[in-house]
Amino acid sequence: MARLDRLTEYLFTHPGTTLRLDSESPGFYVDANGATTPVFKQTLRSGQILLLFADTVPRDRTPDFLAGKPIDFVFETAQGTLSAHMEMKGEDLRARVKLAAGGEELIFSSKGLSSDSIVAASPPPPAPVVEAPRTTLMAVIAQLAEKHASHLHLAEDKRAFVRVEGRLHCLEDLGPFSAHDLREAMNGLAPQSMRETLGKQTHFEFSHVSKDAVFYVRGQQGRDGLSVVVRALPRQVPSPAGLGVPDEFAHVLRGSGLWVVAGGAGQGTSTTVAALVQSALDSRPVDVCMLESPIDYVLESKKGLVQQLEIGVHAPSFAAALDDARRGDADLVVVGQLDDAATLAASLALADRGRLVLGVVHSKTAAAAVQKLVDLTPMGSTSLSSMLRGVFGQSLVPNRTGGRSLCWELLPGTEAVKALVRDRTLGPLGESFTRTADQSLMQLFVRGEIDAEVALANARDRAWFEEQLSRVAHPRAA
Repeated sequence: MARLDRLTEYLFTHPGTTLRLDSESPGFYVDANGATTPVFKQTLRSGQILLLFADTVPRDRTPDFLAGKPIDFVFETAQGTLSAHMEMKGEDLRARVKLAAGGEELIFSSKGLSSDSIVAASPPPPAPVVEAPRTTLMAVIAQLAEKHASHLHLAEDKRAFVRVEGRLHCLEDLGPFSAHDLREAMNGLAPQSMRETLGKQTHFEFSHVSKDAVFYVRGQQGRDGLSVVVRALPRQVPSPAGLGVPDEFAHVLRGSGLWVVAGGAGQGTSTTVAALVQSALDSRPVDVCMLESPIDYVLESKKGLVQQLEIGVHAPSFAAALDDARRGDADLVVVGQLDDAATLAASLALADRGRLVLGVVHSKTAAAAVQKLVDLTPMGSTSLSSMLRGVFGQSLVPNRTGGRSLCWELLPGTEAVKALVRDRTLGPLGESFTRTADQSLMQLFVRGEIDAEVALANARDRAWFEEQLSRVAHPRAA
């Protein structure tokens, strides 16, 4: 495999030479006089040029680069230090690299020279490399967390796609794969107990824990063949403050009752829950029982103790696991999916015994989460109303750095809210929020994290939001 340092060796001994790579050509070495020599014997795609830089772009610059923003960074090779400038415009890649100690500029561009302009350089550069850079499926999976990618999407006889900050990107140099290729790669991740039967299953799900990340794998055989989604989570659990979780919610995991975290799929609820629990484990002696499907983050016991159970592996269902937890001595029980009547009933029974339950409800808003819980207790809203401590709703919105920012709302379990739940009249629920999602969006806009267009697109009450925007843009004279 040709690597960037292999291509730059000649440049350190002949600093007047420039290297140019083009997604539609074999690339060229260009000496100080303009003479050129091809680098590869075959033409390159932009994805292959990106692979040459895969080990050099700093982790914290990757999201900006994928968002189309120019980046500057310094990296080391065996011969010395290089400084680089890279940017992506559509499918066109452009990068500039200089010897850090005043060397000549190296140019990598998707707008290269035509093949009829090639002239023999003197002294001659290295012979053209036969193989263009390629990568393997297992190598990409191993690097998902490092590259800030949340998901890898694979389908039989299709190119691979990766999701970064909520956006899907095609990996031009990865795929297409046969069903055999996909199952062979998944076999390398699967638990030993599944490996003999994995090739025969039409549906499979499992977790794989490495030293750097936790991978959740889901495969499905459909009409168009086998498709696989690999979700990657870093082993390092973020802090609540780092996620944007407010202090008024970051310290609620004490006492008894039911707290709910609400959010849609892919909106970061699992990460928020993991951050809250790890913060509690870091700060005080607390016994935590995590019930998950699947296990997302791997938590550390530190000052407290944590037991993580995967539904389908360590327990047959959430309701059964909660029944076992009732006979245990956990201070906090976390329910990864509070989405069915049996699980909710078992959670409320546990809370009624003096335990604290933190449950995740998959809904777009906090109010919708309360409605869902009420619908799951057609004959038992009194128990729900007495145990409910509050609901934290969240979503992730695109920000100006190419990432996503947390938009949140908080509905505390006040007596007024409990009465509405008990009477099953949730219309006035919106009056009880201590913080609304629209207020959170406005704060993100005022802080300069998100654009007005993004804020308006995500606003619940557009008229109210437009009025607030006008006040910010045209404040009254003091």
